[in-house]
Amino acid sequence: MPFTIRPMTPHDLTQGHALSQQLGWSNRLEDWQEAFRLGQGLVMVEAGKVVATALYWCWGPRAASIGLVIVNEALRGQGLGKALFKALMEKLEGYSVRLHATPEGRSLYEKFGFEVTGYVYQYQGALTMTTPCLPRAGTRLRPGHVADITALAALDYQASGMQRDALIAGLLRESALRVLEDEQGAMLGFAVLRRFGRGYMLGPLVCPHPEDARALCSALFADIGHTFVRLDSQGEINDWLAAQGLALVDRPTAMVRGMRWQPARDAPQSFALVTQAMG
Repeated sequence: MPFTIRPMTPHDLTQGHALSQQLGWSNRLEDWQEAFRLGQGLVMVEAGKVVATALYWCWGPRAASIGLVIVNEALRGQGLGKALFKALMEKLEGYSVRLHATPEGRSLYEKFGFEVTGYVYQYQGALTMTTPCLPRAGTRLRPGHVADITALAALDYQASGMQRDALIAGLLRESALRVLEDEQGAMLGFAVLRRFGRGYMLGPLVCPHPEDARALCSALFADIGHTFVRLDSQGEINDWLAAQGLALVDRPTAMVRGMRWQPARDAPQSFALVTQAMG
């Protein structure tokens, strides 16, 4: 029976989740549901069974990200991933598209014009943090509030180039959030901690300096004690994460097709992703 490609529906998420479990990924079904709520996807089907998935998110009119690209392990090597990815990229003409590639997927993405821009460092484990990191002089931390959505989305855009207002609004409703501000109350950055996978995920993490990133992480880590947490780091605070007891378990390749976003020199930076899939 031939393979067919069609849009993903909510009914496909259980089978998509099962494919990610084949790979040993820790995503819960709830994590798939949240990812799909914010984006769209394609599935490849054979005899009514989902054998491959790919999700994508359009963050404004020019930026998009791709993730959860999976082919059933028993069917690899038959060109299914290439066919599904081709159909996906046809939907993203005109976008600058980002993804994080496994070693197995990198060569496929290069054939579609993606270029390497760096790496993401997946740190995770049970926290063993000792001394808290305090905010640097002239700054302070506070909890985030629903009224902060517009300002937080603007900070996220400066750091990432992606318009993710719906994402930020959802995170504020369902997650613990800390805001970094100056003494006059102007927002400088933020960090989000939420349930994900085997425990918690910290990200996005957006702020001006590594010292700010450590202070934001420290404040949120204090809320969960010696619990399992994951953080997909951009690299600048890797040594500090290791000192908190987190282990480096993966290093996917960051790739882009189109314009690479470069934050302004005085703009906030992205120190950790929402997830490797969504960026």
